[in-house]
Amino acid sequence: MSRSELRAFQTYLDELRAARPRLRLTALTDPEAIQRRHFIEPLALLVALEEGDLLGEKAIDIGRERGLDPAAAPDEYKAKFMEYGLIPKE
Repeated sequence: MSRSELRAFQTYLDELRAARPRLRLTALTDPEAIQRRHFIEPLALLVALEEGDLLGEKAIDIGRERGLDPAAAPDEYKAKFMEYGLIPKE
């Protein structure tokens, strides 16, 4: 990942933690647990779905938690998110 992508993830983590008391976006408080649950697991699932050719034309996270903001994803995934209409095309 590039430095700017890492900074984007750090910013998202900081904002998620800061908003937690007000918005209850996650029950997790440990930064490593948040990163694992909200960043790594969704990206790992995306990779697995892509590799298994199981993604289809569109995908959406329907979990009860907010999960990963597609706009904060690494550039290599943004193209897929744009293709599926999850974020606007640049």
